[in-house]
Amino acid sequence: MREKLAQLEKEGKKLKKQQEKERLRGLLEEKKDNIFKLKEYRKVIIVGDSIIKHLPPLEGVEVYAFPGATIGRLQHLINTMRIPLHQFNYVIFHVGTNNIGKGFSVSHMCSDMVNLISQCRKISPRIHIIISSILPRPVDNEITDERIKFNAKVEKVLSVDLGVKFIKSYRPFCFKGEIKRYLFARLDGGLHLNNEGSNRLGHFFHRFISTLNY
Repeated sequence: MREKLAQLEKEGKKLKKQQEKERLRGLLEEKKDNIFKLKEYRKVIIVGDSIIKHLPPLEGVEVYAFPGATIGRLQHLINTMRIPLHQFNYVIFHVGTNNIGKGFSVSHMCSDMVNLISQCRKISPRIHIIISSILPRPVDNEITDERIKFNAKVEKVLSVDLGVKFIKSYRPFCFKGEIKRYLFARLDGGLHLNNEGSNRLGHFFHRFISTLNY
């Protein structure tokens, strides 16, 4: 009798273990299916100047880099259909560095950004727009005030008034107000990111994009 009870208990534990495995397998398959559906829906394009040219590959993300591009230049490229916004439901704009380099005022840059957003919505009304902040660069550190003012204006005014998302992509490149120079290329005086800097920016974008779930 005891042997039969022991055998039944053993078989019962085995059955429960098997059922638990099946349950976990089902949850895993469901999670994989949800991830697949999310990737299918979450189509992201990153558009900007040469700062994003050497971003590491990001799954489900396309990068369109235009060296020397200003905010106004991107608007023209969108208007002439050089950037296929209609194929995506999220766009991240990383632009403005060249505007500052050319001496554009903050008000001029903000006006161009408003026009860019307006043109973007005209071409693709349902697309979600994200504005990535201008990065600090060793080569133009002396005009850092203009960069800070522009980033602040986009974050506190334009993003609220125009309903766009502002992301602080400059954070990985600063520490206590000082630029992390080792993330920028030496040969051009810090005009562009080096490999480590591009990877750092790519990692920032990856973490942000992973939060997009609608």
